[in-house]
Amino acid sequence: MWISAAVLGLAGCAKVEEIASTAGPAQVSDSVSADPFAVEPAAGVSAPAGAQFSVYAGFADPAQTRSRLEPGESEAKLLWTRGDSFYCLFNYNEGSYNYTLFSTQDDGVTSASFSTYTTLSGTGFHCIYPNLPKFGVLPDGSFLYGLNLPVNQNAVAGGIEEGMNRAFAYADQLTKTLDDPLTLNNAISLLKFRLDGAIVSQVKEITFTATGAIAGDMSFLNVDGFLSESPSYYFTDDVKSSKVVLKGDFEAGKDYYIALWPRQTSGFQMEFSDGVGASTVKHSSKSLTFERSRIKDFGTISLGDEFVSGGAGVEAVRYMTASEGTKPVTVAVIPEGFTADELPLFEQLARSGVDALFSTEPYKTYRNRFNVYFLKAASPQSGASVTDGNGTVTKSVSTLFSAAWGETAHGDMRADDSKVFAFVSEYCPDIVNGIHPISEVPIIMIINDTRYGGICWSYSNGQGFGMIPYTRGGGGLSWQYESIMAATDDPIPTPSSSEDLQNYYRFTTQEDLAELGQNNGDWRNILVHEFGGHCFGRLGDEYWSSEQLKYINGGIDGHTWPVPMALNVASDPAAAPWKETLLDRLDDLTALDSHYSRIGVYQGAMGYIYGRWRSEKISCMIDNRFYFSAWQRYLIAKRIFTLSGDAAGFTFESWLAKDITVDPVRDIDASLTPGVQEHRTYMPVGPLPPPVLVEN
Repeated sequence: MWISAAVLGLAGCAKVEEIASTAGPAQVSDSVSADPFAVEPAAGVSAPAGAQFSVYAGFADPAQTRSRLEPGESEAKLLWTRGDSFYCLFNYNEGSYNYTLFSTQDDGVTSASFSTYTTLSGTGFHCIYPNLPKFGVLPDGSFLYGLNLPVNQNAVAGGIEEGMNRAFAYADQLTKTLDDPLTLNNAISLLKFRLDGAIVSQVKEITFTATGAIAGDMSFLNVDGFLSESPSYYFTDDVKSSKVVLKGDFEAGKDYYIALWPRQTSGFQMEFSDGVGASTVKHSSKSLTFERSRIKDFGTISLGDEFVSGGAGVEAVRYMTASEGTKPVTVAVIPEGFTADELPLFEQLARSGVDALFSTEPYKTYRNRFNVYFLKAASPQSGASVTDGNGTVTKSVSTLFSAAWGETAHGDMRADDSKVFAFVSEYCPDIVNGIHPISEVPIIMIINDTRYGGICWSYSNGQGFGMIPYTRGGGGLSWQYESIMAATDDPIPTPSSSEDLQNYYRFTTQEDLAELGQNNGDWRNILVHEFGGHCFGRLGDEYWSSEQLKYINGGIDGHTWPVPMALNVASDPAAAPWKETLLDRLDDLTALDSHYSRIGVYQGAMGYIYGRWRSEKISCMIDNRFYFSAWQRYLIAKRIFTLSGDAAGFTFESWLAKDITVDPVRDIDASLTPGVQEHRTYMPVGPLPPPVLVEN
């Protein structure tokens, strides 16, 4: 299929194009930036032969993407080419499906006559261009497609490779009349760009990498002609790819396109290679949404006069530079399970994860005190090892730090800490230059594995590293509030039996849930919890278990460590660590900002429903939301000033003057946020295990 179109007279070099149908001109949607890099299936049988049956087919309104672009004057036209064909699946016997191939001999028309020599009997015609898909029918009658978009695509100046488009249509019955053509809708999105620079003619491959699946096998639900991605069902071993490779010869100033599945990406990267080893990489931490049937225009990308590669071995990339403080607060970000070819993905994820951390208070307020380094080094193999949940490795993957955990046993998550600390000590510039010892450089480990997990290893001298996998390849996660809670915030009598504990809890109500809100997110929420909360903030968990009525009494060992741990949790509600700082000032604080009224003493924390208390009902240390409680923010800010050599200058008043109290889950109405709203599927997951505490 080819589609001719007008030359688009649009101002600006970076935009989202909405290509009009045959009736109107092209339009422009959201801007990207002047520079995007500034910062089991059902079986089908062929239907029996019969008399010729013809239908007319064209493309639906509104705007559609195009498979091939041709110069024109004022409008975009979608034209069929002689020899084009599409498959139709139809229900001929209560869930049994036949298929047939429709082909056309028309050429250069918007609605072509397609014919098949098949006896058509049945209802529910699902028509797919260009290939016969895998398909199935769910128990509720929804029709499921298994479509594939190739990772490797051939570059075509002015358009995309013929047959690369994926289009679909649905009709209860097919009609032969031109007045009522079968209308096909595009399933893909397009990324558009132009190249500039002396090395453009040497480029042979362009690899675009996102933080979610943009190519490969994907499953889609078609309900009465409405197509939507289905993450719950798939036809293969979930073969998906976060990258697309565009191959061919490139010319400066020409338009090129990459076809990809619609996806929101939290950062992206493009690598330009000569095919024999030389390359240059451009990346961005910006979040973009690629929409079905839309073109995202990156404008002109300047490649310069020579390839600029990352080089071999370990590379320290400074991502953030401190501009305040006696000395910088240093954070090291390290890759685990990324091969040399996958290091661009690591850097992209590192940028996205660090951006999420420093968009969360109080890190956002004090970000100018931080140096953040990405220490790039390749692992021999991709991924991470698997254990039986009890420490025994059942699948070994050769990686830098031997990360491993169970398929479902998240508490068995570990790495070789001696290798972790030795690596960071050798390659982190601020350690090498004597600014900080390893005990003052907390570490983010991003793991190239899609299993759910996350844990922090914390040491009494202040060392620590958070292990954060790229869970679900960036797919959505949802953390549920516990179904029971302590019925009283007062200490309960020491139980003589487990049955005694049942007298002191109540079920969580809908009113409770409405007050607290529901947190949906992704792997970056895990990073903020494990690193921002545990590893850097030295905070303890504040969740408890609905499955076990746990009771504990006595003190918290980490409170007496050289670098204290879990000061956000109390073992005695009358002597909570936040009493003097916050509770005794609560009336004044509430008068200043009503959000401070959330401060109190609430029973339930560190996995125990009884015997441990927290300062607010909900925070990042419960359900991973991008919100730390007031007392947590105070502790984190105090640690920032301590590590920056300015502890003497940190006071309650200086903290309060800059404190931001907003919880994005409860206090910001997402429906009022400007721009395209996010539509994702979120997988419910449970709380992650507590930090591993090591005395050294």
